[in-house]
Amino acid sequence: EKHLKVCSYTPMVCPNNEFCGKIIRKEMERHKNELCPFRIVECVLNCGLMLPLNDMDDHVKNECPKFK
Repeated sequence: EKHLKVCSYTPMVCPNNEFCGKIIRKEMERHKNELCPFRIVECVLNCGLMLPLNDMDDHVKNECPKFK
């Protein structure tokens, strides 16, 4: 049990969203910061809104005040 708390291969739930499934500990930082579709990012049109990456298309097309 002690080993599982530090083991690089322990499956973990993504802190951004549980729907990502299990990610092994050694890949978690990269997943949550670079690969996760639920990570929080700034609007690509620079309206200032921070939102989950997977909501970006909908935001840009339907809500972003900078979309023309």
